[in-house]
Amino acid sequence: MRRLSFALVLLLSVGAQAQTPGPRGEIVTRVPRLDGETASAPIAPKFHTRNVNPRLPGWGGCFPSSVKTNAQYAGVPQADVDRFWAAAQREIGKNGSTINDMVNMIRRTMPKEKYFASTEADPRILDTLSRKGVAVASTMGWGERYVDQFGRPIRISHAISLAHYREGARACVVDSNFPGEFFWMPAAEYAARWLANGHLALALTRLPAGVVIAIKVGVVAGAVLLAVASLSLFGVSLVAIVATLIPRPPEPTPDALPAFSFA
Repeated sequence: MRRLSFALVLLLSVGAQAQTPGPRGEIVTRVPRLDGETASAPIAPKFHTRNVNPRLPGWGGCFPSSVKTNAQYAGVPQADVDRFWAAAQREIGKNGSTINDMVNMIRRTMPKEKYFASTEADPRILDTLSRKGVAVASTMGWGERYVDQFGRPIRISHAISLAHYREGARACVVDSNFPGEFFWMPAAEYAARWLANGHLALALTRLPAGVVIAIKVGVVAGAVLLAVASLSLFGVSLVAIVATLIPRPPEPTPDALPAFSFA
């Protein structure tokens, strides 16, 4: 199983508000928005976790750092997040971690959380998860800031928080080596990075409370509008109106998607 860790690189200084795409199409922002488009999982910078272990220089903690970032965004109880992070700092070394390491750690430290884990080489997984509003701990094999001492691009074995992905459009990642920034790029570019480094995807399926409330409000509002329209156009019965107010059963969570396998 592929282990993910941070490679030693020369970090390029790039303006956080730069709007000129880099050589591979990257645009960096300080907010989870670009050109009026908001990330599906707008992970506030206060939730960004830095990939560092004070007790172990050179720690390979990109995968647990991304999981912690995503857990905080999703609203996982802080006690569970702290328990997960303590275990990661204690158990993960310089050689990094695998998706199985993360799944086992989630089971032990966040036992009430549902998750989806996949190693399938199908970018549609990322699109499906992103459209549900969850943040995904996923892999990438290069990035514009990862270069050698001569400024040449290098390959890395790294995990990030995928905040947004739309096939044929854009992707946005939060990198634990650069907390506070959002890296936007063509979705095809991120898919290539993902496929080049193990195509791992791990998502906690809990949604932030605000997102859940917005979904429920949207369902009820839509039902009310439909009922009013039906009443005015067709004179439907009160029973039919009440029926439209009952929210539909939720769509299957990523855990239940049959096309993708668990690691």
